[in-house]
Amino acid sequence: MVDNRSSQQTGDSVAMDSTNSPSSTSIKWLSLPYTFNKKHPFVYTQCQSIHARSIFPYQDTPAARICYTSLLNIPHELSAIMSASHVESRPLVFDEGHSHILSYGFNLLWSSKTRVIEQFHINHLILPYLFAFAVGELGSREVGPRTTIYVEAVDSLLDAAAKEFAGTEEMIMQGEKLFGKYPWERFDLLVLPPSFPYGGMENPMMVFLTPTVIKGDVSGAQKRELLKLCSTYSAVMRSKCFNDCWCLFASIQVERREASALPIQVERKEASALPIQVNGRKHRHFRFKYSSIHQEGKVEGMLDCCQRGGNEE
Repeated sequence: MVDNRSSQQTGDSVAMDSTNSPSSTSIKWLSLPYTFNKKHPFVYTQCQSIHARSIFPYQDTPAARICYTSLLNIPHELSAIMSASHVESRPLVFDEGHSHILSYGFNLLWSSKTRVIEQFHINHLILPYLFAFAVGELGSREVGPRTTIYVEAVDSLLDAAAKEFAGTEEMIMQGEKLFGKYPWERFDLLVLPPSFPYGGMENPMMVFLTPTVIKGDVSGAQKRELLKLCSTYSAVMRSKCFNDCWCLFASIQVERREASALPIQVERKEASALPIQVNGRKHRHFRFKYSSIHQEGKVEGMLDCCQRGGNEE
């Protein structure tokens, strides 16, 4: 164990070399059929809630906080993103990162002329499970002063994503009016390949999103992106232990409050249909009532299951 307090006071540091298994529970490897363009493989991480330990040795608990510098060695035709600030892309340096101690010709692979180094750094202390990266054939579009949207490099997909998330800066500004300054420098977004099995992940500075949010009428962004934005104002910033996981649901209430201040017009696809307004105060009250009934039913089901002493199917 390293005493972080003494390290901060003296400037000492500890270097650890480790490797992880291809079957790491946090690293998801996608072969060609599971991607959009089906030309290059894709890899991403999903560390929530205790899977960061399968990438690097650490006390993988919300009571801990980390900041990091990372070097990703990737094929030159691919791109990398992380839940951190991008520092630079640069050529390789032989023996960099203690690669000489690893077997199976790793040093030769690390220093190959067909690969590049992508360097990232984050100064903010974050929860370990918010460590995240992804590598693939990525394209990007700027959709605001603090937001770039990343998706696989398919022009039609880039256009659709840019349109869906064009109102991101308005969401951030509205959040700052209600809850204070946005805690991170960037609110970049990554739309994952179709096989991504989650709704999204509120990684700092790089939110992961399911491709199903791209609906063509910005309603997907209003639902999922806004929730992930609001998560930075609740559980992500305040959780201290796994018993605080209930705070995640606080972000839902934060999202509803902000959404009520962002009424938008959704164009109906039917030619004869009029635009409808979503969000707003009445919409927020309806969603609150509906979800309250839903949550009450789930709690009653769990209580009933506990009384029976069995598992709920």
